[in-house]
Amino acid sequence: CVLWASVRDTKDPQSDWALPSPTSIPDLQCNINAGTLHDGRVFLVSNLVPRPAFYDAACNRSTQLREPLAVSSSRDGLNFDNTWAVVKTTRAKRYCGSAKSIGPSCPQAREVVGEGALNGLWITYSINKEDIGVTHVHLARLTSLRVGSSSVYM
Repeated sequence: CVLWASVRDTKDPQSDWALPSPTSIPDLQCNINAGTLHDGRVFLVSNLVPRPAFYDAACNRSTQLREPLAVSSSRDGLNFDNTWAVVKTTRAKRYCGSAKSIGPSCPQAREVVGEGALNGLWITYSINKEDIGVTHVHLARLTSLRVGSSSVYM
């Protein structure tokens, strides 16, 4: 099962949205975040690697492991041909709870364009639905690394 997307040409204000089409991103029923970078590439932040059940000591049961949190990029919004793992953590949960998987989840991301250290993609996410994480990715790293389906931890 894969994610489906509808895309349109943002340079043409008269263009219509295309019919939904399948992407190359697996649908793991996790929260995702997508946007367009200043250079026109589409980014998607998600937990896109299927993981086996993981023992959750806080709840004394197995649960889904949601790691790594990854950034994927695409030129057309449908074919995501580059993926980078940007957050990997299996920090133990402190509290048991319903629908609390282990690892980073529920990402939100925004690009900051300008000069200086703030430039890049800023990603916020929940860790075990207990803590908030923030990761900054320099866009030069995403353009210089051509790893295809491999993972690079930053």
